[in-house]
Amino acid sequence: MSGELNKDGTITTTRKQAVGIYGQAVDNCARCGGDHVLLFKQFARPIEDSDATLWTHWATCPATGDPILLHIHTQLSHIGGSD
Repeated sequence: MSGELNKDGTITTTRKQAVGIYGQAVDNCARCGGDHVLLFKQFARPIEDSDATLWTHWATCPATGDPILLHIHTQLSHIGGSD
């Protein structure tokens, strides 16, 4: 899996390559403190934290080479009306 990250933050990929790849801006990187736009790749087996958080994607900090983990938070809510 790979994609090309453009200078404007967009990602050029083919449909097949796009599966499991997620482009994301990272502000105040936990590894170096910098700002980056990175391509996150999906883990084949997500990492489950002790609080049941699933870390589903990873990227490499371009400044330090250390891994950066990504958790995609989804929240379901009832919109409008009442039950």
